[in-house]
Amino acid sequence: MTTFAEITLTIPGQYDYEFLGLYTIVEQVNKVFLKEHFGSKSGLLMKPEGVASVEYHGDDWKFYPHLYRPDDEPTLEQSSRVIEFAKLVHLGNDKHFEDSINSFLNVDSFLHFIALNGLIANLDTILAMPQNYYLHLNKKTNKFLFFPWDLDISFAGWPLGGPPKDQMNLSLVHPHSSDEHILIDRLLATKSIRLKYDQIVQELVDEIFLNGDLYKKYESLEEIISSSREKDLKAIKDRNERAYPAPRGYQPPSIKLFIRERTESITRQMNKPKNGYVFQHKRPGARLGHLAKDKFGRGRLALHILIQGDLNQDGVISRRELRALLGGWFDEIEQTGDGKLEKENFVNNLPEAFFPNSGKPPGKIPELYVAEGLFSLSDSDGDGIAVKKSLISAFETYFKSRQIHEDAHLNEQSLRDVLRSLIKQ
Repeated sequence: MTTFAEITLTIPGQYDYEFLGLYTIVEQVNKVFLKEHFGSKSGLLMKPEGVASVEYHGDDWKFYPHLYRPDDEPTLEQSSRVIEFAKLVHLGNDKHFEDSINSFLNVDSFLHFIALNGLIANLDTILAMPQNYYLHLNKKTNKFLFFPWDLDISFAGWPLGGPPKDQMNLSLVHPHSSDEHILIDRLLATKSIRLKYDQIVQELVDEIFLNGDLYKKYESLEEIISSSREKDLKAIKDRNERAYPAPRGYQPPSIKLFIRERTESITRQMNKPKNGYVFQHKRPGARLGHLAKDKFGRGRLALHILIQGDLNQDGVISRRELRALLGGWFDEIEQTGDGKLEKENFVNNLPEAFFPNSGKPPGKIPELYVAEGLFSLSDSDGDGIAVKKSLISAFETYFKSRQIHEDAHLNEQSLRDVLRSLIKQ
């Protein structure tokens, strides 16, 4: 729920109902919201950040909270359900996916969620950014439900999404960006689900765009707030306030222009579906560019070190904890007892060290340049054999050269700096 509000300020002797501006009030998503809309405040509410496709990170829940950002500590059953959902999406074969997806996901709701965000050209959500959505595990149905949040730069307003003319021509059949969307792609590759999605798009188009109601609603809202907008503009001028700068100088289209251009684009695409615009990130990993092509470069390694090595869970890792982690990696890979590893064994077995006793995510874990970089640190004399002492010493030498105290604690950014210095790409 949203509404408009005029905000004033009163401070006795200084301000008497001073007009601050016209604001939008947005209903907070919390347990009250869940109770009102889903009949129960129970269930697991999450607000993922940087998750385009319910990413799978192995079977240990500790690798999930930083991305899925649950409101509460999940129960074992809830965390297992998230992991099993992600595993189905990323590792399940086509038949298993098609047979099982309805038991995990409210598919019709998700298709509406994707279709409507696409129609209003809202790329600052799961479609591209990816962020600004909630993921809720309903206690009663044990299914996941996606719903939107933070729609302020819909209507082709996302500065990173390409020129306004392109965003207003966003594809109806492929509204999501060209990468990282395994869940959407797998759903739409299922014939029965694809037919349902096309039906939903057609119904929404007929209901919202082609009958002219959207323009009428806009005019009605504009009339309601016109006097408040005039007061808002006058107050800004009187206080000599600087307007909010458009990021990168981006100028979004007016709502009237968007409605007109989007309606024309929809009409064209109904005849030629493949003529719509598909947004493509300029670099692998999108805004999470440090993930790189296979999603486990130095940046992801830094985060992984922090999660795996932070034994006391204080959000940072001490030099002592880091030494223990590095030594533990080596011991997990090297099980012969001679303390030495050839390059092939070192590189191939790193995933077992990163995800001990746990299924590992798909892709290269880590990317080859990272694995080879860690091996080089372990092979200080260049004889082609990795030694645990050399791996630990490489990090210790870095700390000494930077005069980093033995009692220092490293956060994610500090770890990135260390890895960028030690491992060259």
